[in-house]
Amino acid sequence: TYRDTATTVEAVARELGVQYIAEGSVRRAGNRIRVTARLMDPWAGNELWAERYDRELTDIFEVQDEITAVIVNTLAGQITRQHYKRILTKSTDTIHAYDHVLKATEHALRVSPDDRDIARAELEKAIAADPGFARAHAILALTYLTEGNNFWVADPAASFRQAFEAARTAVATDIRDPWGHAMLGIAELWHNRAHDRALNGMQRAVELNPGNAYFRGLYAYVLPFAGQAEKALEEIDTAFRMNPHFPAVFLGFRGRALLVLRRLDEALTSLQQLVTQTPGHSNALSLVAVAYVALGRMDEARDAVATLCASNPHYNLTTLRQHLPFTNPDDTAFIVDALASAGLPE
Repeated sequence: TYRDTATTVEAVARELGVQYIAEGSVRRAGNRIRVTARLMDPWAGNELWAERYDRELTDIFEVQDEITAVIVNTLAGQITRQHYKRILTKSTDTIHAYDHVLKATEHALRVSPDDRDIARAELEKAIAADPGFARAHAILALTYLTEGNNFWVADPAASFRQAFEAARTAVATDIRDPWGHAMLGIAELWHNRAHDRALNGMQRAVELNPGNAYFRGLYAYVLPFAGQAEKALEEIDTAFRMNPHFPAVFLGFRGRALLVLRRLDEALTSLQQLVTQTPGHSNALSLVAVAYVALGRMDEARDAVATLCASNPHYNLTTLRQHLPFTNPDDTAFIVDALASAGLPE
């Protein structure tokens, strides 16, 4: 409608009632195609993001699917970040429940105790404003799962139970929300060790939103625990292609799968990046220590475990043996034995 007109982007945004505008072009030369895309904030007059994609037209539908997935996930991420910056400037009274959930999700994915606390506070406000907001309950489940599986608390089983209840509430409130199914899947893994139900929940999340990189990544998180590490790498690589600006926790999902497959050098690369980007992530330190031990780099392994113990007194071998939900006992033994040799206490 607006392509060949002189209408300004601000006027387009006003007429359509939108906050952002995406525009682009497709050009073909022989057997090659060039797709350009950009995202603009018409109210601020800024270009937020722009990218160009050059591909061979060996399979036009494959190219279409690939580029569409990348653009959609990138735009969604840019919009979320922009919206998050805006809501930080609003007063508490004016922030809508959805804004609270956006802010909570941002902090929950940073994986640190301080960020968990901020996320919880935002979720309490979201649920108070809208008790029927399924995603608020789902992200609340995520905060309990994260504190439980990083063993930040003395009783991780209680955290897993709270996560399970919050995730069930999310699914009961809105059966179409993929976050609820994803969190219920992960809760089934840690609370019930129900690998089949965990995989079903993750598959349902992907089915509900197959073009969303988050659910591919979360599916990849569950798969190594269920003995499907190769498939986990396929899913995480798909997530990376869909969203080149993936959250740092995806590095841990990839690193764990590679560790289970004993592809140690590759695992170490991902896990070192994770430790750098998420210093409060206890499992990042734990898994990088395992990789160091398996590669014979014991001094670095001991340093990682010392840092882990100093930051998290609840992380110990007894807790790992009790709670790690690997279906293959050899995978649990591999991790526990490595950490024991690096000095993690009982």
